[in-house]
Amino acid sequence: MMFSKREDRVNREMTPRNCKFPGCDVEFLGIGKTKYCPLHQQSRFRSELYGRKPGETAVFDSDGQWIPVEEINAKIKHQHQITTEIECVCALEGCGETFRILLIPNIYTYPMHCPRHRNEFQKNFHIKQQKAKKALEDQATNNPE
Repeated sequence: MMFSKREDRVNREMTPRNCKFPGCDVEFLGIGKTKYCPLHQQSRFRSELYGRKPGETAVFDSDGQWIPVEEINAKIKHQHQITTEIECVCALEGCGETFRILLIPNIYTYPMHCPRHRNEFQKNFHIKQQKAKKALEDQATNNPE
């Protein structure tokens, strides 16, 4: 749909809507994709909408769920005044690969997995492989032939 005048774009029709905030059925006038009443459009209600605390960083996983960054990255508190390189071990069970990271002054969030397992798909695939390997080992110990 093309608008011919700027006034048509600015002054869109206000339609009555119900607030989608849990427990709030207030009817309000909204335009476009407005889902929440003016009270619940405020930033203090976003933590309840998205299940996060204000200021908490999170990312989507492959299932579309919010994951706090602390579950993906490691917090390393350090007092280094210059950039320092350290060697770490991958935190994924069964990997054990070592990788290097640079500790940068005043930066405390670093990856906890090796470069191969930082991808969500690769991480899940490795976990599935480990489960299958463990199941085969259990099966072999239970059925010695």
